[in-house]
Amino acid sequence: MKVRAHILSLSVARGIAALCAAVVVASQARAQADIVTFSALAIDPTAPNTLYAGTLGASVSIVGASVLKSLDSGESWEAVNMGLGSSQVFALAIDPGTPSTLYAGTDSGVFKSTDSGGSWEAVNTGLGASDVFALAIDPATLSTLYAGTDSGVFKSTDGGDTWSETLPAQAVTALAIDRSTPRTLYAGTGECSAGPGSCIGSVFKSTDAATNWHAVNTGLPSNTVFTVLAIDPASSSTLYAGTGVGVFKSTDGASSWEVVDTILPIPGRNYVSALAIDPTPPSTLYAGLSAGVFKSTDGASNWLDANSGLTGGPTILAMDPTTPSTLYAVTPFGTGFFKSTDGATTWHAVNTDLPAACRGDCNADGGVAVDELVTLVSIALGTAQPSACLRGFPIAGHVDITLIVQAVRSALGLTECTNPCGGTENGGCR
Repeated sequence: MKVRAHILSLSVARGIAALCAAVVVASQARAQADIVTFSALAIDPTAPNTLYAGTLGASVSIVGASVLKSLDSGESWEAVNMGLGSSQVFALAIDPGTPSTLYAGTDSGVFKSTDSGGSWEAVNTGLGASDVFALAIDPATLSTLYAGTDSGVFKSTDGGDTWSETLPAQAVTALAIDRSTPRTLYAGTGECSAGPGSCIGSVFKSTDAATNWHAVNTGLPSNTVFTVLAIDPASSSTLYAGTGVGVFKSTDGASSWEVVDTILPIPGRNYVSALAIDPTPPSTLYAGLSAGVFKSTDGASNWLDANSGLTGGPTILAMDPTTPSTLYAVTPFGTGFFKSTDGATTWHAVNTDLPAACRGDCNADGGVAVDELVTLVSIALGTAQPSACLRGFPIAGHVDITLIVQAVRSALGLTECTNPCGGTENGGCR
């Protein structure tokens, strides 16, 4: 990931470095490699019980778990990684016409599988070993796909065999394609040079299949990262943008935007990790925040808490394409994989086959992975940009020493295993 140096207090840096060193030593002694951090989720459109999950960490219980597969709606999982190695997976896309064909956006470019994840091969000609944060497939021409990378948008017209750059830009963290007019695309970008307050981001639009792009930022903040873009399936001129500072809505094809999160927990400071729109009444949508899941039934004018049974705020939301009242939510720090079958009215955990640390179960070793702690420290010190922890840590810069100390103590087994984020309300990060 792109990270720039930041001048820090030497005493604070040394103190936190000592804490990190202690955790590393302790975790090595306890063999705490049993961690899987989910980073992407894709549902087979023809067999919605089949799920694929991308991860950011390896696991002892599920060796080399870059991609996991479930055939029973998340009740049990197996690794499907042949050819992926130890890649970190940021994005997954399934070919809707041939669901046995999948694409994975990783820290080593794009990988492709044509046998339902059984084997993978790199498809990076013209792309290189870029970090790929987002993927989109043209629903009308399935061999055409787009990749949002750490240096812009790339396009392939041959199923990923070759790529060409179409939008040289900062890190592209979100892509959305208009299903009714697939030549229209949107790209969300964002980078931070030295922690929160130094972020810059933008939304771009193309109406000619990514040949040309123009910025569409009227009404949008410029000092944030655009984490997710979602297009109303019934009216493609309506779209939503999730950012590090809230939810924004456009009803004119992104020509102008307005903020629509004024009644969410912290207006103007809500870090939005995920958005999902119900296609049957498209006025119904869901937002994943660090405070939990929030639901709107009136096009984002009003929001209601939808967290019953949920532990923590989700970094991923996914909707069953055939039964939109069925949703999946993945919460950070391995605190859970959850399912709702009633439109987020209630949630229940469906993760019994995952490693204990992945499920967030309390155990003698605690539940904080070293890489998660290091990311927390980096955010707190301002040396990591949000894209460096893409969708993994929705707190995005709002980290204090108390949170880090609690994470350290949990990792060392010095405190009772509760919520590694330190929060109590709804079990989420605060």
